[in-house]
Parts: sequence; structure tokens; C-alpha cells
Amino acid sequence: MESRAKPGTRPKGDRRAITVRVPRSQWAIFDGARKRAGYQSLSDYVTALLAEHHGLDVPDYARLDDPDQEALLRVG
Repeated sequence: MESRAKPGTRPKGDRRAITVRVPRSQWAIFDGARKRAGYQSLSDYVTALLAEHHGLDVPDYARLDDPDQEALLRVG
């Protein structure tokens, strides 16, 4: 019998969870920004935003392939 790997998200390495609650009135703004930036995952989007904000390298799993889309991460 042939063995198959389970489908699902790719491994993202050693991480630690952060639970964040945002005002319900702001949720659509954050989710829309994630979609416009090209992210499938809000978690990856927030990870990239935090890294950029703190002058850190964005982890590979949270990088976008399109440099123009990465410019959408920079918030004034």
C-alpha cells in the first residue's frame, strides 16, 4: 500500500501563539488589508507586519513573492 502525506498547511517551524482580540468594528479593515496584500492567513499577515514594524526579517513562511505586495505591509 502506498503511503501518502496528509494534505494541509506546510510546516512553519518553531513558533509561539499570540491571542489578540480586536474591536469588532475594526475586523473588516484588518481582514481586507490581509486580502489586498495577498495573504491567505491573517496570522501570517500579522507576523509580517510585526516583523516589519520592529525592523526584523519577515519569516520565509510569511513572505510574499511579489515585492509590490510587500510594500502593502508598510503602514505609515
